Amino acid sequence: PLSRLGLSAGLASRMFNAGLVIRDDHGVPMPYLAQEVPQLNTANWRLSPDGTMETVYRLKSKTTWQDGEPLSADDFVFAYEIYSAPAFGLASSTPMNIMDGVTALDPQTVRVHWKRTYPDAAALDGGITGMSSPAAFPPLPRHLIGQAFASQDVEAFVANPFWTTQYIGAGPYKLDQWETGAFVEGIAFDGHILGKPQIPRIRLLFISDPNAAIANLLSGTANLTTGDILRFQEMQTLQQQWPDGKYVVFFSTYRITQFQRKPAYASTAAFLDARVRQALAHGVDWDSLNEALFEGQGLRSTGPIQPSTAYYGDLDKVVAHYPFDSRRTEQLMTDAGLTRGLDGVWASRDPAIGRMSFETNVLASPASDNEMHIMADTWRKLGFEVKEVDWSPAQGQDNEVRNTFPGLSTTSTPSGEQAMSEYRSDRIPTPQNRWTGNDRGAWPGSPDYDGLADVWETSLDRNDRIRSVIEMNKVMNDQVVVINLYWNLFGQAYANGVVGPRSTDPSTTAEWNIHEWEFR
Repeated sequence: PLSRLGLSAGLASRMFNAGLVIRDDHGVPMPYLAQEVPQLNTANWRLSPDGTMETVYRLKSKTTWQDGEPLSADDFVFAYEIYSAPAFGLASSTPMNIMDGVTALDPQTVRVHWKRTYPDAAALDGGITGMSSPAAFPPLPRHLIGQAFASQDVEAFVANPFWTTQYIGAGPYKLDQWETGAFVEGIAFDGHILGKPQIPRIRLLFISDPNAAIANLLSGTANLTTGDILRFQEMQTLQQQWPDGKYVVFFSTYRITQFQRKPAYASTAAFLDARVRQALAHGVDWDSLNEALFEGQGLRSTGPIQPSTAYYGDLDKVVAHYPFDSRRTEQLMTDAGLTRGLDGVWASRDPAIGRMSFETNVLASPASDNEMHIMADTWRKLGFEVKEVDWSPAQGQDNEVRNTFPGLSTTSTPSGEQAMSEYRSDRIPTPQNRWTGNDRGAWPGSPDYDGLADVWETSLDRNDRIRSVIEMNKVMNDQVVVINLYWNLFGQAYANGVVGPRSTDPSTTAEWNIHEWEFR
C-alpha cells in the first residue's frame, strides 16, 4: 500500500532551521519557538471588522541562536524586512504578500499584522523545504547579517556566506561542515528549544545518481534516503539487494507537462489555443507510460490534489479527464484551424503558429528519458514534429532556464492545495521576482480564477476553501493549463537501526521530529 514517509529533499532546511510553530505527523500545528499556537477570537488572534487581522506569538524563554545569542522578537521583524523586500523575490509569495507588517511588542512577543484574513496565520513555520511552505516565516539573526543587509547590494547580500558555509539557525542541528557538491554535516545543537537531538551528528550526501545511492546504502556509508532519488524501478532493485532495510513506497509530487506561452521565448503561438493543448493532452498514451514506468501499477493524476484527500471523490466527478484518443486529437487540431501537410505534420497558415514543430524537455534521468521518448513518439504518430531535449542537473537548478524553455517542459511539481494558487495571474515567474513560482509556462489566468484563489487564501471556513479548490482544479483541467500525467511513485529506504521516521500527513514531513530520532 502507498504510504507517505515524507523525508523531503529539503532535510537540511529542517535540520538547521526553526519556526514559530511546527506541524506534527498529522499536520497539526504545534508550538516550536512560540509558547502556544494562536487561537481565533482570542487576544492572540484578532479579526477586525474591516477584514484585517493580527496574530500574536510569545516566544519561549531562553530561546537562542546556535551561536548562543538570544533569539528575540526583533529577529522576526528583521526577517520580515528581508522577505518583504521585492528585490529578493519573496514579497509576492504567501504569506509575505498578505502581511502588513511585523512588530516586536517586547523582546519575547511578535505581533503580525495582516492585510486580510489568512487561515494559516496561526501556523507560521520554518518552511517545509526552506521557504516553500505556504506559511513559512523563519526568523533571521539581525546580529549576524543586519549590517550586511544595510550596506550590501542585493547580489552581494544573496552571496553572503551566511546563507551557505556560515549559516547559523535555531534548528536541532548546527552546521559543522559544508563540502560544496559533496556533503553537508551538522552536529546536535545543545540549546535546541525542543531538546538536544538524540543523534549527535548527521551528514547529508549530495547524490543525484540512483545507482550511487543504492551503493552507499549497501556499503553502510548511507543509512537513509530522502526526496525522490529512488524511483519505482530503483526501489525494486534495492529491495532485492538489501533485505535488512525498511522501505516505504509513496507519492507526494506529480508529473505535469507545461506549455510555453511567453512570446519572447515560445517557438510557436499554438499553445495559446486551448484546443491545441487539449489535443496534446488526448495524445498522451497513459497505458504505455504506466507499463513502461510502473509495470502497470501507476496512478494517473487529475491535478495536484492527492487521491487520499477526503474530498477527492467529489473533485474527480467534476474535473475534465483526457484519455488517450487519437480521433479526438485530430478533431481538436482541425477545429483549431490546422491541417496536416504532405509530411503528415500539422500546420497553420498563421505564421505565428506555423508547423507544429516544437521541443520537449526533461531533467535527464533514465525514467524521465523513457517517459519523454514514449510521449514524443506518440505525438509524432499523431502529426507533431517533436525534438527531445535533456536538461543537465545544473540547468534543472537554474530558475531562468526552467522558465524560458521554447516548447514543452515535463517536470515533477509539489502537490496539495497550495499548488492551485501558484497559477494566479500575479504569481507568474519573471526576472523581477527572480523567476519564483511554478507557473513556468505563464498561463495568464483570469479574474474568476484569481477570485477562487482569493477564497482559498483568505476564507476561515474550511468548506468554502474546499469548494474553491475543486473549482480551480476544474478550470485548470478545462483549459489544460498543464497536462496532468501521473503521480510519481518514489521509494524511501532506511536502515533498521534508524528509529523515528514515520508516515506523515502531506502538509508536513517526516523529519519534523528529527531531534527525537535515534540510530541504534
